[in-house]
Amino acid sequence: MMEQKEQPQAAAAEKTKRKKKKTGHLVPLVLLTVVTVAALGAALVFYMQKQRLTEEKAELQRQMEEDYLPRTELDGMLEAARDGAVQEGVQQGKEELLQYFYEKMSSGELGPMDTLRSLKPSQIIVGYGGKYLFHDLASGAALNPYTKTDLILDDRDRVIYVGDDASVEGLFGIDVSAFQGEIDWTKVKADGVKFAMIRAGFRGWGRAGSYNDDEYFERNVNGAYANGIEVGVYWVTHAIDTGEAAEEAEYVLNMIEPFREKITLPVVLDFESPETAENRIYDLTQEQWTENALVFLQRIEEAGYQAMFYGNLTNFVVHMDDTRILKYPVWIAWYSVPLYFPYEFRIWQYSYQGRVDGIKGDVDLNIMIRKK
Repeated sequence: MMEQKEQPQAAAAEKTKRKKKKTGHLVPLVLLTVVTVAALGAALVFYMQKQRLTEEKAELQRQMEEDYLPRTELDGMLEAARDGAVQEGVQQGKEELLQYFYEKMSSGELGPMDTLRSLKPSQIIVGYGGKYLFHDLASGAALNPYTKTDLILDDRDRVIYVGDDASVEGLFGIDVSAFQGEIDWTKVKADGVKFAMIRAGFRGWGRAGSYNDDEYFERNVNGAYANGIEVGVYWVTHAIDTGEAAEEAEYVLNMIEPFREKITLPVVLDFESPETAENRIYDLTQEQWTENALVFLQRIEEAGYQAMFYGNLTNFVVHMDDTRILKYPVWIAWYSVPLYFPYEFRIWQYSYQGRVDGIKGDVDLNIMIRKK
């Protein structure tokens, strides 16, 4: 941040004018916010009413099939339901919904997105590509069993488990790579770290797709293991097809084989969102991304290691078919508390700006949930 200096009188006057002008811009901004919230509320109401009518229609059709409801009576009931929704539900529902938004947002309890998510717990809602995506939960998938009060921040801004299940423990951990440089693993252990996920390497994101070993991989595995810290590893993928995914898996297996007895935690496929067209996996389909991931994970599992998938919320909604990828344990990246992730997870990466003794600069912080 630049140091602020005293302004001459003329400059101060000009600054005051600019400040007034800037303040004036707040009025249309506030009006735009109110209009946006109102429009969103109306859209939600119509969506909820549509869902309500669909459910009522399904129930009436069931009654017709089971109770031989006459078709004329069915049509009359559907018409009445529709009229009731229009006359009673829309206006009253709109007002109630807007009031709900106002209360949650003005109190500071929830922001706009969190308020929206609280209304649709049966879906994952993410902002992507300039719009909101409403994603139905994967049928049959194991759900996140923890409430927002089970996992909280302690006085050092580290997430801890405080739930009622005495058979569950939350372990403090980190994930590291060459970005952290030389690590004093003795100090890391003394600072409470119980596990470390260590980068093995990555395939380049450019067209060449070259293989790159993490230059600190061996030192980090040996250092963590020597200090009684549990070790897992991860590989950053940029495979464009299943052939490359299989090659990546073999490359990682050959790389970690000398450390097999030291790796007691999962071998993780790290999927990073392709942000630009220069990324070699940018134009792949969800099906191809998913197939590539499954080929890698299956090969890791066949080799006798635990396999795990790492990604953020968008990855599970946009890039992966969650109905298929969730057969493997999840390491989820979400950088605020509480966690917004409806599925069961093994590790939660909750900060990329953590501090741990023995490591210079920022480091990712994680909590691993498991049975004792």
